[in-house]
Amino acid sequence: MSLNAPSIEDHRVRDFQRLDAFLDERQEDIYPEESSELAAAITRQMVPAILGHYDVPKGAKVLDVGCGTGLALEVFREHGCDPVGLGFGEEASTVRDKGFDVVEEDMSFTSFADGDFDLVWCRHVIEHSLMPYFTLSEMHRVLKAAGAIYMEVPCPDTAAKHEANPCFAPFQWTVSKDPADCFSKSAGLMLPR
Repeated sequence: MSLNAPSIEDHRVRDFQRLDAFLDERQEDIYPEESSELAAAITRQMVPAILGHYDVPKGAKVLDVGCGTGLALEVFREHGCDPVGLGFGEEASTVRDKGFDVVEEDMSFTSFADGDFDLVWCRHVIEHSLMPYFTLSEMHRVLKAAGAIYMEVPCPDTAAKHEANPCFAPFQWTVSKDPADCFSKSAGLMLPR
């Protein structure tokens, strides 16, 4: 048995079949957004604040990553923007019924052109990415050079108990009192006690 690492020319270096299978399994983890008055209030407050702070022009193309039921899309449209949603399943269908464009793709692997958007809105979504650095690079790729990204992640240790959500796993290590336990559970492992 050789312990030599495969060379760059070796096709196995770029064989992502296991990653593809893992990502396919994670599709099972997608769940509908739970609406709340607090989330609606924050969205209604932050959309105009972001548009004003970054001088986002009327007609700006906005990508709402994880658009849920379309609240942010509605608010962006009310402010004269051209919003596009990124979402899945029944929620995507509901949002389409409201007259919005929705693309059903993984936030890490979109088919949008480079520099397609003036603003990327990502509220309570990046924490669900299995590859947050890669996901952020994808958001950067689709953003215009002078564009802006608004990103908000859940706050741990609040009444909402975001850290108890199993789909919050990729970022739990940053807020958990037991980061090794969070990562191991994400990988399907149990740590001995």
